[in-house]
Amino acid sequence: MPFFWVVPVSAAVPAVVIQSEAVTIHVKADGSVERNVSLTMKLNTFQALRTVGEWFYSYNPKLEEIEILKSVTIHKNGSRFSAPKNAILDQTPSSVENAPDFSNIREKMVSFIGLEPGCTIEFQYKTKDLAPHRAGVLEPMGGPWPILIKTVTVQLNRKAKVHINGNIGRTADGVYKVENASSLRPAHGFSNSLDLPFLYIEIDNPVSRVKELMRQGKTLEPVVLEALEVTANSTSLEVETALNHLLNQRMATVQLDPALTGWKGRDFSEVVQSGYATPLEKVLLAHFVLDAYHIPHTAAIRADKIDGIPIAASSEFQLNGDLCQILPAHEWKPAFLLLGESALKQPDTTVLINAELKENEDGTLTGTVTARKNSVNAQFSLSSLNPMKDANVSDETVLLKTGNALVKSGKLTLTLKDKQIQINPVLADMFHLSNLEQAVLAATSIRMPELSTGAVHLQIDFLKKPSLALPENLKAANSLGSAETAWELQGNRLTMEQKFQVSPFKVETKDFDKVNALLIPALTGSASIAFIQ
Repeated sequence: MPFFWVVPVSAAVPAVVIQSEAVTIHVKADGSVERNVSLTMKLNTFQALRTVGEWFYSYNPKLEEIEILKSVTIHKNGSRFSAPKNAILDQTPSSVENAPDFSNIREKMVSFIGLEPGCTIEFQYKTKDLAPHRAGVLEPMGGPWPILIKTVTVQLNRKAKVHINGNIGRTADGVYKVENASSLRPAHGFSNSLDLPFLYIEIDNPVSRVKELMRQGKTLEPVVLEALEVTANSTSLEVETALNHLLNQRMATVQLDPALTGWKGRDFSEVVQSGYATPLEKVLLAHFVLDAYHIPHTAAIRADKIDGIPIAASSEFQLNGDLCQILPAHEWKPAFLLLGESALKQPDTTVLINAELKENEDGTLTGTVTARKNSVNAQFSLSSLNPMKDANVSDETVLLKTGNALVKSGKLTLTLKDKQIQINPVLADMFHLSNLEQAVLAATSIRMPELSTGAVHLQIDFLKKPSLALPENLKAANSLGSAETAWELQGNRLTMEQKFQVSPFKVETKDFDKVNALLIPALTGSASIAFIQ
């Protein structure tokens, strides 16, 4: 899928305006696709020169060809500057730079030349599948820049269905159209595909494709078992532990859209010997290993959905909750069952932390910390949920582990520096609240698709009542949720309570003040300091 390198900008006059875009999509009888695009856009500001300086398109030359038909910059005085050959490059995308087995994946890059404020770019290209490989085609109908008019003509020569998301019109002759569309900037990490208007042409179901791959009989070569360091007599626990170590620690993930590999994977011997794998390869490898040892398991595709079907673009894979770890941005996506008796449920994210310390005669503070996380990906190190800055965590122990829950405990040791008790921003980090703060500044919509709950309880017992300068207690609550950070000294016991909870929501710019209200106690309190006087 093509994209522009985008630097968020804010200006009274839009940095870029899409004056017109015409797209034709032809789905042939065999499922291959041809796509022709003609685009005219105006750059109004100096910031636009950075915002729309280059265009990129990743593709697999074995499956698809791309041709740049026109790249012209037109100045206000009518001067025209056509892109020379060396402004159109074919290069290796960064995603496969360290994965030579995927060196066939290429990236077309076009540098627009002669840019100045007020200029217009006319750009045309076409793509043609050399073999059918797509499960679907996603055509955006809105984005970060205003669109005066965009039309999409779809020709279907096989059974396929066009799904519509958003306010998209259709002319009498069947052309899809948007006009005078405002800029839309969903918050990165706090959005999904449905926050932008689009057409989705459903050619095939990705769930069916991967199920078919899972049904293929495959023998595990000795090199795979050697890489796992298991034997024919290994127990279920030993196999699952070895798989987790191989997939999530020893093997790098190459983030490739499944369409770029034709929804296929390499031989497992190649996968384990290379030391890296795509998400699809990881879930297939894990499935066949567990199947060979007759270990029951559940696998799913995580993808945004429309009309109840998964959108193939940017699909991610999950197996047994944590064997195939997914990207944080995909944790909120619905699960579509590939294998197993029941789909992986979408748990609410909950993070609970309890730390209790006592002061020793030498002035050090020692005690215990216990942390629990419930989520799609419940993995964490206890150090990452340590609420005390500069405290050392040791003797990390797993108390409970299931597919969507993990509980750990350990010892805490802290030597106070400069008579300060400083809190780590564990809840802010766990819920990506700094990113949410940036989204309030740059986005036009923010989505929190699940109930998210966090709580930190910190208790310190001093040998005698200390003289402390405590931070201000902060609290906020509204229709989106609540947040609180509170300190209290009673006798020789100091306690700090931090709570953060938000319900599922989607808000537009006019309601961003509610998000901000919750961020103040959550972010300010997360980094607060108590001073011992």
